[in-house]
Amino acid sequence: MSHQKDRNIQRPKKRSRIISPIVKKRPYTAFPGIYDLVMIGARYSLWAQVALEAYQMAGKLGFPPRILDLGCGTCRLWKELPPESELWGIDFSPEMLEVAAQNGIRGNRICADLLNLPKFSEPFDLVICTHDTLNYILSPTELQGVLSSVAKLLSPDGVFFFDASTARNFKSNFEGRTMEEKHGKTRLIWENEGTEDSSILKTTLLFENGKETFEEVHLHRAYDIHTWKQLIRDSGLELMAAGSDYESWEVSPEADYFVFVCKRA
Repeated sequence: MSHQKDRNIQRPKKRSRIISPIVKKRPYTAFPGIYDLVMIGARYSLWAQVALEAYQMAGKLGFPPRILDLGCGTCRLWKELPPESELWGIDFSPEMLEVAAQNGIRGNRICADLLNLPKFSEPFDLVICTHDTLNYILSPTELQGVLSSVAKLLSPDGVFFFDASTARNFKSNFEGRTMEEKHGKTRLIWENEGTEDSSILKTTLLFENGKETFEEVHLHRAYDIHTWKQLIRDSGLELMAAGSDYESWEVSPEADYFVFVCKRA
């Protein structure tokens, strides 16, 4: 794995005064229009590289015939995946999926919640879930349910690769910070609050276009490495490898992200 700094780590700024009316939106309703601009420095090629490396850990050669991307969003990652692979994606935001369609990104997309994954006629050789998507699941019981559902979607020798943000990442890079950026006519303000133990991160996103301000509240939960390993074991999956920050196949207490490679038990 190679090293590259996470674009989400920014210098804190003082809270900006909002003067336009605030309209509350559900997550990824106002965000999609500028999401790819915000993520311009994201490590998509590295994420894809490590996910495919994980696939090869199971003794696989060549490309995965069928790939499923959980929380696929605007599907920007798909540009880095093998053109020979049949791509499927699931996301709960129709607005994010519409951006992917408008950008002409190949593949099949389904609007669905990870807590209620659809059934497929054929299993998948590789299932991926990147950029802390699973941190959005706040209940360990529900998270175990998602992992169990993924196990059932894998082919007998299929691989599940995912990452997860850590409490250290929440505490060191986000808690108590207000960050601001401008994309076209939209001013985006990130306001971050954490719990005492840094296990929950509340991020309020404010999108101001000069006429009105949209607000989205995003909640993430960080699970420690022991909890992740237990959830994986209890979900019908076998942990093949765990690593840190897309850099090493060793778990570091200083990691901002854990990465996991699993197969069906």
